[in-house]
Amino acid sequence: MTREIRYSEAILEATDQCMEQDPRVYVIGLGVTDPKGIFGTTLGLEAKYGAKRVMDMPASENAMTGVAIGSTLVGLHPIITHQRVDFALLTLDQIINNASKWHYMFGASGGVPLVIRLIIGRGWGQGPQHSQSIQALFGHIPGLKVIMPATPHDAKGLFVAAVEDDNPVIFFEHRWLHNIHGPVPEELYREPIGRARVMKEGKDVTIVATSHMVLESTHASEALARDGIEAEVVDVRTIKPLDTACILGSVEKNRAPDCRR
Repeated sequence: MTREIRYSEAILEATDQCMEQDPRVYVIGLGVTDPKGIFGTTLGLEAKYGAKRVMDMPASENAMTGVAIGSTLVGLHPIITHQRVDFALLTLDQIINNASKWHYMFGASGGVPLVIRLIIGRGWGQGPQHSQSIQALFGHIPGLKVIMPATPHDAKGLFVAAVEDDNPVIFFEHRWLHNIHGPVPEELYREPIGRARVMKEGKDVTIVATSHMVLESTHASEALARDGIEAEVVDVRTIKPLDTACILGSVEKNRAPDCRR
């Protein structure tokens, strides 16, 4: 039987294994060395890999994202964490005008292997500057890959794929997912970026969702099943690139006969 661990533990394990196999990978972010370790996703990394590979940073999001981007140009593979997506609004110049464009501006001579972790969703006492879910903004930027895993298994597999990618990847985590449990292999593995997953098959209607809403959609499908409606739940997993073939295939299958071409 596959062991079950928390979503936060899956991210921590993926980070640990990536750092272990590749000395170019380092972690930087506000609070990554904090005793709480950003919802437990960075616990113990500083003790294991040292302060030169696991670094706290000042509240200068734009400047530090620029430092991380610059480090990729000399061969490093940074993982930078902004504890709220709202904080990343200060970094849009670096992300949009530098990270996403570098590969194309210089004739595909190199990439920016950068992972930016952004946390979305509200929590107790969170104000409007700390609780937005504005992933669609990043999904419209050419040159970025945008990931939103809903399960611990996909959190680990997609995180590893993101770290090993030569492009800048935005990795969204909903704060309500960090404590959910699920089966996760112990070994290093990868999930393909840009491929959706059918979480639950159905023949009557298609529900397409991302991140935490995948769980809510699964609950909705169970409620519909009590009324005899079989809903198919598609977990998008990555909103850029978007797996339109999987989504449209499910919709086409479940459309009413008089609506089909």
